This record gives sequence, structure tokens and C-alpha cells, in this order.
Amino acid sequence: MSRKKRLPTKVVDYDSLTDELKGLYDKIYNAFDQKNIFLLREEAMEMSVESPTTLSKDDLLKRMTDRIISDYLPQEGKTDEPWNVFKENVTGERVRGMYEDVNGGRIGRVLVPAAVARDAMLRTGDIVEGVVSDLAGGKTLVVINSVEGEVPSKNRKWFSDIPVSERRDFGTLIEGTKASGILPGLKMGERVIITDMAMTTANDIIGSFPTSIGLFVGVAPEYESALEQGNFVASFDCTTAETLRITRLALERAKRLCEHGKDVVLVVYGFDFIGDRDTERAIFGSGRCFSNGSLTVIVDVNKDKDEKIFAKISTRIIENK
Repeated sequence: MSRKKRLPTKVVDYDSLTDELKGLYDKIYNAFDQKNIFLLREEAMEMSVESPTTLSKDDLLKRMTDRIISDYLPQEGKTDEPWNVFKENVTGERVRGMYEDVNGGRIGRVLVPAAVARDAMLRTGDIVEGVVSDLAGGKTLVVINSVEGEVPSKNRKWFSDIPVSERRDFGTLIEGTKASGILPGLKMGERVIITDMAMTTANDIIGSFPTSIGLFVGVAPEYESALEQGNFVASFDCTTAETLRITRLALERAKRLCEHGKDVVLVVYGFDFIGDRDTERAIFGSGRCFSNGSLTVIVDVNKDKDEKIFAKISTRIIENK
């Protein structure tokens, strides 16, 4: 078996670190310090630390911690590529999930240090894959392998900056589906109101499109497990703050897909239960079409709500009597 090539470890000047990185450094160092020298040497070999069997425990702790923290620091000769947290061959517990920037940044219950998120230019709704370490009793993302399946580009699009174009027909994409009967002639980027929309109707529409997101708000808890996986659900017993968090995450995920050129349909069942006007407007007003990609929004809102403001910007209203 060939031995891994040992790479020189960049020496980290602790005093020059930001307070945030100092805190992370201390957590990593203390977590390593709980382990015996033999286990440390095994982990150091996996991390490609140079000559781990010849070092004292104190020196090994410093080298291993420096190795991890150095991944968060600017790399010499790579000023044009700030993605230095990206590593392809790092071993350890893996995580794949959706990033959101609440509570300092997390993927589920895995913490994402601000330095990692900033260096990879993470956005809420990104699908991230990486390596997790158990630091000071909490799981923390220490290495990012990919964002949306690839290393992000400095030229990555922002939803709000993409020029809006004329709406295009969905055409054969939904021909013969239930959505084509409910929404004949639907165009990409429309903002549609369906009054008193049934949950079955919402599911029929979601299932008719290649790329769709369902957001179900205020549903009875017993329906939550019955809904298809991949939907965002804020059941009736969710707090206002949790409902808004889930709602925002659904919208941001839709935007991330649009930035990658997808034609996304966001269906919101229980729109009136969101309970925050600014969030409601952000969702409904996000419907638009680009030259490559689109976001179509379909909601069940009372067309007379808030002095008909939603009706004014809708592209069509379907009234169920």
C-alpha cells in the first residue's frame, strides 16, 4: 500500500487570528486534547500532518489544529480563488444538506462557522456537502466538498440581479398533466392566485412539473407525515418564528435553483397562515422569468386581502366557488 504524501503544515499565528477564528481554534485544540496520543497520531496521518509519530502530544495538537484552521485562511498564490475550504479527499463523517444562515449558520443541527460560510459564499438554500468534526461536544462543518454539486464560481448569479425577460410557455413540459387542466396555457414566471385551493390540487400541481417546491403552512400535524418528502411544511402548531423560518427557506431554495437555470414552480398551500405581510409579498412578488430559468408562484390567497394588493400583481386568478 502506498503511503500518503505528507504536506508541510502551515504554522498559524494565533495572535493574528480574528476573535471568531480564535474561538474556533480553541474548540478544535481542546477537542483534540481529550484524545490519547495514539488516536491523535492516527487522525494526524489521515489529515496528512507531517511526521506525526515523531512529535510530542503538545506539538501534535498544535500541528493538527493549525492544519484545520489554515484551511480558513487566505492561501498564498490563490488570491483569485477564495474557495480554500474545498477539499476532495478529506476523510471523516460526511454531511449533505441545506444551508441556512440562522443562529450563525447551520445545516440541520451541524454548525457552519461564519469563516467557512463566507469563504464558500454560501447562501441560504444551498445544498452543501462536506466533512463534519465533533468539536467541543457539537458537530461542526470543517471542510466543504461541494455547493450545489460543484465549487462555486466568483461569477455566480444572484437572483435579484438577473435581468427579467418575457414569459415563455411551459409547453410540452406539462402537456397532459393535471396542472395543464387546472392552469391551461400557464407561462413561466406567472404569479397565480387560486382561491380556496384544496391540498389535493396543490399536490397535483406540484407533481406536474419537473422542478417544483411545495410549501404547506398551517396544516394539521397529522398531514405532515403524509406529504411527499421534499416539501417544506410548517404545521399548525409551529410558532410564528418557525413558520417564517421554514417559509423563507422554501423561497430561498427556489431562488437558488433559478440561479442555476431551472424553471421552478413554487406552490404555497396555506398562504394566509404565514401571518407576515412582508414575507407574503416577498414570496408572491418573486415570480418572474429570465432568459435562462424562471420562478412561477402559485398560492391560495384571498384575492381581496390587504386591499387587493395581491390581486393587482397577479397574472391570473382562479376562483373556486
